[in-house]
Amino acid sequence: MHKDLFDLSGKVVILTGGLGLLGLNYAKALISKNARVVILDLAKDEEASKILSSQFSKDELQRCFYYRTDITDQKRLIKVRREILRILGSIDVLINNAALVASVEKKYLGKYKKSFEDLDLDDWSAEMNVNLIGTLLCCKIFGGAMKRGSSVINVSS
Repeated sequence: MHKDLFDLSGKVVILTGGLGLLGLNYAKALISKNARVVILDLAKDEEASKILSSQFSKDELQRCFYYRTDITDQKRLIKVRREILRILGSIDVLINNAALVASVEKKYLGKYKKSFEDLDLDDWSAEMNVNLIGTLLCCKIFGGAMKRGSSVINVSS
């Protein structure tokens, strides 16, 4: 009998930035392989529910969990970790995919076509907080609850 090398049955995957273009595609792939996927993103619950219900079947939604979370908020991450462990029992994979780059690109490369030299320090700091500090906090907080053999995947571009 041939075992599916990519079967993720019983695995709990935390996916930050899971409602974005890449994140939704990661979530689809993970759910298609039977993982339970915990999506962390900034969208309000109602908006997230609309997005997820448009992307997944009712059966797939049973393996999809959403928490509105700012990954730069350490207290919120601790609370979410506690809730995930209470409901799902473990954390097997952490995918750090969240980024603010889209909003910064829109502002600087969109309608007004500002250059890099015009980049506002507050925008840069906000982006670095999510892209670097948020990744660090997720690794610290969720990584501390992961068992040996678990995986952390950091997405960057």
